[in-house]
Amino acid sequence: MKRIAQTFCPASISLMFGAVYKKDPLQTGSVGIGFTVNKKIEVRIQRAQQTSIVFNGKKIIFSTVQTVLDTLVPKEHVKVEISSPLPLGFGFGISGAAALTTASAISNLYKLGKSKEELVQIAHTAEIVNRTGLGTVGTQILGGFLLKTAAGLPVRAVSFPFVGQNIYAVVIKRLPTESVLNNKNKTAKINLAAEKALEKIKKLIKPSLEGIIDIAYSYAIESSLVSNQAVANVIGKIKQHGGHATMAMVGQTVVSTIDPTKLTGFAVQKLKISNNNMVL
Repeated sequence: MKRIAQTFCPASISLMFGAVYKKDPLQTGSVGIGFTVNKKIEVRIQRAQQTSIVFNGKKIIFSTVQTVLDTLVPKEHVKVEISSPLPLGFGFGISGAAALTTASAISNLYKLGKSKEELVQIAHTAEIVNRTGLGTVGTQILGGFLLKTAAGLPVRAVSFPFVGQNIYAVVIKRLPTESVLNNKNKTAKINLAAEKALEKIKKLIKPSLEGIIDIAYSYAIESSLVSNQAVANVIGKIKQHGGHATMAMVGQTVVSTIDPTKLTGFAVQKLKISNNNMVL
């Protein structure tokens, strides 16, 4: 029987980010707001004749995961099976979770003896070089609802007491993160909006989830990240019914404080903010 290494990592959502780029990938990342949710990504890895990466039963090209494999076991062939209750490319932090779980499972399978710090650095670097994320890995190794105050590793963040509160995600359209992070004009505008939004959050006397989501929505508009009309329409309907909503970063997914199932024909994921984190 083939030995299989299996690991889990929580999915996560980012509400806003400001990009920070340095020559060193470990100093590159983001400041902003992100949180883990009560849904987990599972990775199962076993030795194989040829390397393959499978997401929810379908073989795919996954550059971030491939970079982790090339870093840890460049001469080995493995089958990586990723199982996720949430879709890839919609702002649920799947690439970061897949990078972390792959790094951990490979280290276990081949008994590499890598430390937690080394595995986190490898996963973070894989996200940075492939432009699939900036701060996702940091959110997922800490868990909770976080304001990240500095970019890169080690993670520096302030926690907010919102664990257990419901969040609803309206899944509308895929938006690859690299399409945003590779555009210097977009990131410049994003950073200006992020700076303004984070200053507002820091001045809140009694921060609430609803208040932060409202600031995140202003950020999403000012950064021009809300470019899909369906996203704008769903957010508008939620606000009309007394809810608070914004767009997940980066994905054309609406994050809402109320259940919008009856307000839209799109699929809705019912989630909870969690303190789940990736245990390495």
